This record gives sequence, structure tokens and C-alpha cells, in this order.
Amino acid sequence: MGRAGSRDYRLQLQLLSELRRKLLSTIDSDEWALVKYGWGAERVVMEKYRSPTSYPTPAVTKMSATEALERVLAEAGATVPKRDTIDQRVVSDVKHRKGSIINSPEEVGGYTRQKILSPFCLVMHSCSSSDS
Repeated sequence: MGRAGSRDYRLQLQLLSELRRKLLSTIDSDEWALVKYGWGAERVVMEKYRSPTSYPTPAVTKMSATEALERVLAEAGATVPKRDTIDQRVVSDVKHRKGSIINSPEEVGGYTRQKILSPFCLVMHSCSSSDS
């Protein structure tokens, strides 16, 4: 790109502005104009990939990044009937920004002995377990 204030720089900004305007008007008129299929200059959208009707989409709930993180951490991992020790550690590490990549399970206490749960108890949320 040219130096700020130079003729080349102004021309590039003008072209980018024009490209942006055309792109936005294209999106409004035909979203499929942005979709390409295949390789090379002959990339075209094949009609068989297009639906003649729009499909309904669910509403999207807006939230802050902080709220999204809290919601994800509240439900992440094996939470039924309760979080295991591994997921508790991972969530804690994320919350306190202490996580890191490990080279061996021994660095985080080794493998844990998992309990065998009946599938029925998971549905009913009333599990009693036996060690495997």
C-alpha cells in the first residue's frame, strides 16, 4: 500500500470503499453471489446447492463475552450427575487463567479411576455408583 496522503494511497482507499459498497449491495440483493464452488476462475454456485425457500432460524440471544464465558463454564464438561474432578480442574484453570498444555497425565495427578454409572440413573439424575 502507498504512503498515507499519496495519490496511490487515496486511490486504494477509494477502490476499497467502492468494493465495500458493491459487496454490501450484493449481500442485500443476493447472498449467494458471495458463495463460490470449486477451484479457479470458473467457480460458480451450482443451482443444486441452492434452496428455493429460506429456512427458519432460531432467534439468537445476544450477551457479553463475559456472560457467554460464564454460561459455557457453568455447563461445560461431564455435569450429570455432577462434574468429575478432571472437569472441575479444567473449569477452575479457565476461570483463574492457570491452564496450560501438559505433556503427561502425571502432571495433573494422573489418570482418575472412573465410576461405572447405570444409563437409567443418568436420566433420572439419581445415581449411586460402584467403583470399576
